[in-house]
Amino acid sequence: MKERLASLDAQVGDVERRLERLYDALETGELSLEDLAPRIRELRGQRDLLSRARNEARETLEAGQVELVDREAVLGYLGDLRGVLEQGTVAERRAILESFVQDVVKGDTEVTVHYTLPVPPARAEVGEPMVMNTVAYGGPRGIRTPDQRIKSPQLCQAELSAPRPL
Repeated sequence: MKERLASLDAQVGDVERRLERLYDALETGELSLEDLAPRIRELRGQRDLLSRARNEARETLEAGQVELVDREAVLGYLGDLRGVLEQGTVAERRAILESFVQDVVKGDTEVTVHYTLPVPPARAEVGEPMVMNTVAYGGPRGIRTPDQRIKSPQLCQAELSAPRPL
């Protein structure tokens, strides 16, 4: 955790230095605000995310909340993850990766991936699965915002019974 905190501190410092260079370029008139605004906004967003992650890491370290995970549990999660990554759709694969990959940092000779292990809660309640109700209520005249192309039930019947060209 200390290594993670040091890495986050270094990343925040790097973003701060980049912002300073952009501010200097703006103040000296080398580049216009119009040119720099998108990049400044992007770097501020990165800085905010890194600062939040750094604060969370610091709080976790200070509170002594670093949890050790059972090896067998990790291997089980890894098997489930491998199954989704091998057989899942592109959307499922992307959702899985986005759920635990926090950051990818490209260095000169190496790439560092910062992630959290997606561990389910210890006390997951198992019960009857919830299903959203899909019945459309509306009474005898239909729903409140019916299809405007259909003027009356009679017209609807006439459209349904009319012969269709082949």
